[in-house]
Amino acid sequence: MQTVVSGSPKLKWRFYVAMLLVVALVFPTLPPMSEAASTASSIKPVYINSNSYVKLDSADILSTSKGKTASFTITLYNGGSKAINLQDYWFRLASTSGTKYTLYMLDSDKTKKTVQANSNVTLTFYSELPSSMTLPKLIFKVVKFDFNVAGYEKTLGQFKFPSDYSTDVKAGGYTSVKLNSTPVNIRISKSTMSTSTDNNTVNIELAMRNTSSSELSIANLQFLAQSAAGGMYKMKVTSTTSGTAEAIVLRPKILEKIKLSITLPKSVSTKGQKLVITQGISSGSGESASTLSLPVSKIGYNLKTANTTTATNYEYIKDDYTYKMNVASIQRNTWGGEDSLIGKLVITNTSSKTAPIPAVEGSLYLGDNAAVKTTIIPFTNPVAIPAKSSITIYYTGTVPTTTSLADLKLKLFEKSGESQTELAALKTPAAIVPKSIAIGSENNVNDIGENFTVNVMKTQLLEGTSNNLYAIYMDVTNKQARALATTKLVGYLKTADGDKYDIKLMKTSNLINSGKKEQIIVTAEVPKQLELGGATVVMGTAFNAQGIVKKDDAEITGFVNPVSYALPEYNQTITSDFSKVQVGPYTINMDNIITYLTDDKIDVDFSGQVTKDLSYEGFSAKKFTFAIEDQSTNLSMINSPFELEGTAGTAGQYVWKVGNNYTNIVQSVTDKLVAKTIQLNIYEEINGYKTKLVSKNIKWSPYLNWADPNNKE
Repeated sequence: MQTVVSGSPKLKWRFYVAMLLVVALVFPTLPPMSEAASTASSIKPVYINSNSYVKLDSADILSTSKGKTASFTITLYNGGSKAINLQDYWFRLASTSGTKYTLYMLDSDKTKKTVQANSNVTLTFYSELPSSMTLPKLIFKVVKFDFNVAGYEKTLGQFKFPSDYSTDVKAGGYTSVKLNSTPVNIRISKSTMSTSTDNNTVNIELAMRNTSSSELSIANLQFLAQSAAGGMYKMKVTSTTSGTAEAIVLRPKILEKIKLSITLPKSVSTKGQKLVITQGISSGSGESASTLSLPVSKIGYNLKTANTTTATNYEYIKDDYTYKMNVASIQRNTWGGEDSLIGKLVITNTSSKTAPIPAVEGSLYLGDNAAVKTTIIPFTNPVAIPAKSSITIYYTGTVPTTTSLADLKLKLFEKSGESQTELAALKTPAAIVPKSIAIGSENNVNDIGENFTVNVMKTQLLEGTSNNLYAIYMDVTNKQARALATTKLVGYLKTADGDKYDIKLMKTSNLINSGKKEQIIVTAEVPKQLELGGATVVMGTAFNAQGIVKKDDAEITGFVNPVSYALPEYNQTITSDFSKVQVGPYTINMDNIITYLTDDKIDVDFSGQVTKDLSYEGFSAKKFTFAIEDQSTNLSMINSPFELEGTAGTAGQYVWKVGNNYTNIVQSVTDKLVAKTIQLNIYEEINGYKTKLVSKNIKWSPYLNWADPNNKE
């Protein structure tokens, strides 16, 4: 369409001015090209034929202790109908002054030999360069092997880098990179800083999305904070949504969050910092083997320190109600390889009438900006606060075990719909030291709706093939007025040297009546030679997202109100008395044991009475083993497991009930070695570990009752 302007010159002039104004509005002023940094996308590809080309995906350079390392990622696209043999195409690197540098291909790319029709292949190269080198001083050449030219190399094209070339991503931006030929989008979703007297702690939340359809491991990535002065500082991975801190995994199509942290002295400026991501690769072999770091991306970030009101107590006024809030205590408990923090917030209604629960939520922070993922432990669910009374809310979060709590705060936020307003940052007291319970003393628990006592009764060391099992027998007495399942206690075993070992709890889900007991067994697998003198077990009430844990198979988030129990020395005295064998709450009087040998069998008559302490309504220890052995040669002739009040019919297991019992054990000796000097042994057994309770040297005899203390070998 053609626009025609007619009329007087004055009208024409007005028309042109109006058109210029329209153009100015529709197409706002753009910055000159010289103000926008050049990137790989601005560098033209090199065509190797009419429909196939080599495109530069990225190029970067990184300072190292030996100089600099440059990396180049290219994509070769085959638009033809036949496969391209990659061995026909070579790549060369040289400086603008003509100095040649060796290019190395990543090992993972060396298996790529061809590019199929209508497809592409991505290759990554690297080169070690002098410290004075920059990308604008380099030329990356694409050559083809050709016998018809001198040197057999025909240059098809080259990549030159403008003086303003940069791969840096500005704060708030994102980038797409290829890791092991897999496209990954990267951005910084959060950057905060907490400040102490001498240091600044930088916390970065990195968002990474693997856009392919296959899982990608990025264990070889490193994350560094780069100061404006060029200093490089390795950041620590504090958490990741997939994999572990040492082996991060990017699941396909899922946005993964990786949290990074580093503490730097205040002499390192926080302005103009960048996150540098590098990829570690192995170079060379044998004695010349080394690890190189290749640049992946550099992303800028801005750090801000929030201004908050910091106090020990906070007064909150809402409508006609006034509340006082303070952090009564902080607990720090080792759990699951990290430290579980538990903050006890007390909210007091200072008004003269019952008040609703205020719409205030708490969140743990390290400093002003480093948020700890915080949740409420729903021990109780109050709906109101009586006048002049208080409620307690427990908040929990996890931190690495090396984290300092010197600047731990509990921030309070007022909730209104989807928005929240920060009210205050409450100072927290030092983490409490677990209460100590001396040997022979009782621990009374009366908190968070629980009321029970705990007594350590004895310890035992059971032997295994490669480790031992340290067992702690504890009585838990229900002090509530109703029958209920006892609380699950969890924690860790701590030696006198400070080493910690995971523990497991053996308990039932039985309802324990008021005033009755449950015997629980705390076990820890320990090395054979571990010194256990002076050991303690630190245990508290297990909790999860639903509150207090009672079921043995329930998921556990952590534990609260830890107590350190001093442990008595385990008594491994072995008796020859079969009349008072103690297994859990059971006492066994083995009154008749006759063992005799024929030409083809071993025949054992075994009888006794079982009694049970009826003050126990829950217990796990109820297994023992009857064994005839020659321990000088490790020869076992009889090894028969028994379960007290167990389920009849279990293969290979005998069952004794409360009352009188008789068992006849017969075993063929056709294919078995039999010793003449033998021991009769009774073992207590827990999860395959054994401890010897009774042992007596005997001989084969159809007449002698070895349960009689007067009969001796």
